[in-house]
Amino acid sequence: MAVHGEDGKGKLAAMAVCWLLGNGCLFSWNSMLTIVDYFGIVFPNYHPSRVLTLVYQPFATGTLAILTYNEAKINTRKRNLYGYLLFFVSSLMIIVVSKFAPPLLTFII
Repeated sequence: MAVHGEDGKGKLAAMAVCWLLGNGCLFSWNSMLTIVDYFGIVFPNYHPSRVLTLVYQPFATGTLAILTYNEAKINTRKRNLYGYLLFFVSSLMIIVVSKFAPPLLTFII
């Protein structure tokens, strides 16, 4: 890590931010693994790990391709805010669809 001053000013804050972002990645990955186990119990005749991968991967690849192509044009702050908003809304929709949709439709969506 490059430190501009001899006193290392800001190093602790940078480490705290990296730690928080790392935990955010771990928590989202843990929730993805947990939802696979949950759907495995709720729908024993289906294969949720296959379905979730097939649903998740095209959206992740498409989003990555769009953001990579438009990387220089997009404001980083807005991109991060939209990413967190998209993650929050998609996580919330899992709960809403699980609660109010028929069981088979819940598995497909």
